[in-house]
Amino acid sequence: MYGYYREREKNNAPSLFLNINPQLSVGIGSYYRTYMGTPQALLDTVGVYISTAYRFPISGNMNIGPADSRPSDFKPSLLKVTEIETNGIFPVFYQYYDDHPIGKIEVKNGEKSSIDNLIVTVFINKYMDTPKEYAFQNPIKRGETELIDLYALFNENVLEITEGTKVAAEITLEYTVKGEKRVTNMTETLKLENRNASIWDDDRRAAAFVTARDPAVMRFSKNLISLIRETGSQSIDANLRTAIALHEALSIYGMTYVVDPNTPYEDFVLNKQAIDFLQFPRQTLEYKAGDCDDLSILYSSLLESVSIDTAFITVPGHIYIAFALKMSQDNARSFFANPYDLIYKDDKAWLPIEVTMVQKNFREAWTEGASEWRRYGNSEQAGFYPIKDAWKLFVPVGLPGDNQSISIIEGKRVVEVYHKELTHIVDREIGKALDYYNKANIEAPGNPTVLLGLARVSHALEDYTSAEANYNQLEIVAPEIAGKFAYLRTMEDTGARAASADDMEEMLWED
Repeated sequence: MYGYYREREKNNAPSLFLNINPQLSVGIGSYYRTYMGTPQALLDTVGVYISTAYRFPISGNMNIGPADSRPSDFKPSLLKVTEIETNGIFPVFYQYYDDHPIGKIEVKNGEKSSIDNLIVTVFINKYMDTPKEYAFQNPIKRGETELIDLYALFNENVLEITEGTKVAAEITLEYTVKGEKRVTNMTETLKLENRNASIWDDDRRAAAFVTARDPAVMRFSKNLISLIRETGSQSIDANLRTAIALHEALSIYGMTYVVDPNTPYEDFVLNKQAIDFLQFPRQTLEYKAGDCDDLSILYSSLLESVSIDTAFITVPGHIYIAFALKMSQDNARSFFANPYDLIYKDDKAWLPIEVTMVQKNFREAWTEGASEWRRYGNSEQAGFYPIKDAWKLFVPVGLPGDNQSISIIEGKRVVEVYHKELTHIVDREIGKALDYYNKANIEAPGNPTVLLGLARVSHALEDYTSAEANYNQLEIVAPEIAGKFAYLRTMEDTGARAASADDMEEMLWED
């Protein structure tokens, strides 16, 4: 009568499993079973069962999942992240973010009590070696919200980013509620800008691009110094001589000022959060072109690489530089034809130079830089930022690699142009000093300060006969001073006595 039967089992009844340890578990459950036949069911049954399970480790490592590793009294986190806000993240400032936040998260305490000991951890794979922790010191009361800073300690891999890229940031929040630990994890997408990106909310940021130790920068500056070390009047301030040579060398090298239509400084500086593209000095040397911020970065890097202090100057819509002279402020005021062509700050005399006039001679670039400072220097519109001070906040970072293709300028041409420009400056500046000392000598003949000044300016003008005559008188009236400037009796201008000539602090100036 019955042609066939088949079994149908329902296993929807509740079951319970208990983990004895990470490998062993036991369980109990129930089932309902029907034996189907034709033309009617043969049998319905209900049963219970007990089971055990053992997990065998693979290669000695078990992957039992997050739930298996939780303590038996684990409770879900009720601290909720309600909002995430990130600032622009710029690779060039990767060390800055160790103690300056990359952004903030807003959290709301949904627990029944206050939470304590909140630690927020951020980790971005590839661009961080270890997670960066931040401990929030204050308790967060029930129902309250707080803004928590996010920090990140990046590694140098971020400097390989040539185009902006999105990354996954793992954010972990650990805290306690009445002594019980809670943990919540989340993943947020962040954007890392390209390595040349920056903003102008703080003009000192550009100092991070001033890489004075870049191999290409040092090759350019060191080779230049070797060319002009014993050329030209050694009586002129050593830093001034170097700056003249640098300016003229960049002109011969073919450096040009070009405004980038996509990122003009005058537009971007008005929008403090607009992302600008700044070139590293090695890139500017390679391209042989840059706008005012690129050339300012390059000039500062080259001068800093030979231990000459520099500063950024910002005026409305523009940035350029100044460098410090070796001589004191008092000596500078007395030495130069127009002392108002200099800037006097931090116990130093600074010479401003308009970097965009790289294809003009040094005198013109200096005159324009001084004019701009006189126009804005005494107002709040001007900024003056010594690079070494800016480096304390925005550490310079080296561009990966070393471009060996950057050419070295032809030495003979550089020496010729440098010597010509230096002569013009000597005639302009020291000529005024010579008139001053001649008048002073009439009023106070035999004055040691006047005799030394006459001997020094005569020597700088290569009038060695007058220099020797005044020096001989100085030896008679003030031998102790004369002994410090023995080079003034020589009939040549060599680097052998450069140290004495550069010791301008030994000069005694009188009104």
